[in-house]
Amino acid sequence: ADYSALQYTRAVIQETMRLYPPVWSLIRIAKEADVIAGKEINPGDRIVLFGYGAHHNPKFWKDPETFLPERWMDKTHKQVKYSYLPFGAGKRSCIGGAMSQVENTLALSILLRRFRPEYVGLQPPGINATVTLTPRGGLLFRVRELS
Repeated sequence: ADYSALQYTRAVIQETMRLYPPVWSLIRIAKEADVIAGKEINPGDRIVLFGYGAHHNPKFWKDPETFLPERWMDKTHKQVKYSYLPFGAGKRSCIGGAMSQVENTLALSILLRRFRPEYVGLQPPGINATVTLTPRGGLLFRVRELS
């Protein structure tokens, strides 16, 4: 009933999307000349924004390979602009990104009230990077209903 009370659940969703962003890279076309890291950019050049790399960069994230939902609840942490890009950023970001986070948080909280998922894969899944990131080979779970 109260979405704002689901802070930890929301943090789990945000951390999951940091580690495995649905949009792992974006391509943009430069409107004007610029220089990025010493490389000249000309109008019309295609530029790849590597969100997955930013999400795993220790320059932006402490222990970037560790799943730490608590990092999203730390009010003292100053997030670097454009270091979190699961739905892009700026005026061309995904129009449904914020709604997706609300829906995912609510859906997870509702499911976990009734079920307990247990990962039964033999090893962590690989990553299949196509248009979006998906787990290579799928995710093998056993789902148990709570009594």
